[in-house]
Amino acid sequence: MIEKMMNDDVILTIENKLNCKVLNYSSLGNGASGCVYNVQINIEPYNLAVKINDFPELIIEEYNSIDFISNRVDCKLPKLYFTEIVNGKGLLAMQLIEGLTPSFKTLLFRKNKSKLSNDIVDNLMKIHSVHNNKYGPIDNAVYNSWYEYYSEYAKNIVEFVNNSDVPKVVKNAVNLANDNLNMFIMDKDAVPTLAHGDYWIPNFIVDNKTMSLKGIIDPFNVSWTEPEYELFTLTVGYGKYLHLYDVYKSKVETTKYCDLKVELYSLFNELLWYKTLGKVDFNYLKYRSKRLIKMIKKNTL
Repeated sequence: MIEKMMNDDVILTIENKLNCKVLNYSSLGNGASGCVYNVQINIEPYNLAVKINDFPELIIEEYNSIDFISNRVDCKLPKLYFTEIVNGKGLLAMQLIEGLTPSFKTLLFRKNKSKLSNDIVDNLMKIHSVHNNKYGPIDNAVYNSWYEYYSEYAKNIVEFVNNSDVPKVVKNAVNLANDNLNMFIMDKDAVPTLAHGDYWIPNFIVDNKTMSLKGIIDPFNVSWTEPEYELFTLTVGYGKYLHLYDVYKSKVETTKYCDLKVELYSLFNELLWYKTLGKVDFNYLKYRSKRLIKMIKKNTL
């Protein structure tokens, strides 16, 4: 699949858009729906990161999301060059940020992990310093309250889950959360806050020598949300190993139900990915579901 994605039509598109010559390319990685390449060209910037995706609408959304955030705050997002649809696939050309994606192997024996943790959290706080007067997607922020916005989104997830093949415990958790949604996410003091939407370890690029954060990529579902909405991204994968959520809470005072909301938002976000891409880890869904049910019962009994 990887080799077929970088074809003559893609190369010609890059050359025409940037008035350059493609000299070489190599794969940087691939996921469920596409690939990313390091593309060498004969003019500045000499190297590009080129993402090719089976879902053109997601590529266009990513381009618009990066552009939207970058115009409001300097938070280590890549510079954009262009986006295009080629042979039914989405193509995004952007700045290549040199570095690596943190993994257990690269983090295990590092003494300065705390620097990386603080860089990641401080960068998120910078994004969260941008506010709006309404909640909602960046192209349709018309909601007066976070509950009004999120409850509509949650309703769609609940409907999807109840008509899907997810395990029973997941359905139970989703329905229980939805029944108590007003209690947990109604915060009259909250301010509409800019959210990256997919702020977790695989989307961080790090300097291997200094363990400093060099860049973030792949914003998804960028919206004006309540300030604690995307904190769940700090608890997944190696984010937990870096204690990102704890670092955040050492810098920002959180609300009464913050820990519970982390579980709720995490589960519903995974289900959004399942609804969007058709792939999910059922064991992970069950793990989050059991935690959420336990926390809801603790706070409602």
